[in-house]
Amino acid sequence: MIDPAGSALHVSVDALAPEGGTLRVFLGKQLVNTLALAPGVRARASWDVASPSQDSYVRIDIERRTPARNRPAISLLSNPVLIDVGPQRESWR
Repeated sequence: MIDPAGSALHVSVDALAPEGGTLRVFLGKQLVNTLALAPGVRARASWDVASPSQDSYVRIDIERRTPARNRPAISLLSNPVLIDVGPQRESWR
């Protein structure tokens, strides 16, 4: 549980994309940061993201540089990290 008036969320990534691409960080449906990835080069980055005012999530994806036939544009799609804002509840459901 976080306090919406509290400090920012710290998001760190360590990524390696053999084909390169663009790493994108989302807070809910909002794109909050991007990072260009060179082919086969490990990249590390960190960002502070403003605390959301309501329940949300953080997720990351990597979009391929060049879309290829019969392959999706997204090469990686992370599971969301759920953010519970305000009073503690037993479940998101």
